[in-house]
Amino acid sequence: MLSRPGCLFRHLARKDDGSWIDLVGWANLDAAQAAAKALMEELMDAPAMQAIDPATIVMTHAQLHAAR
Repeated sequence: MLSRPGCLFRHLARKDDGSWIDLVGWANLDAAQAAAKALMEELMDAPAMQAIDPATIVMTHAQLHAAR
């Protein structure tokens, strides 16, 4: 992910319920959307996806308003 054009940072967090949040910062929305499309196409054939229920994947885009 970090090697994709426009990727600024990536943070991975595990919630108390065992689910994961993968927060990725991008230079702009176009870079985020291009990476999301490519990533989903690549992941669908990855062996790791066998362990993930696709119905549990939620991907959204939002504008960052504050960071330190």
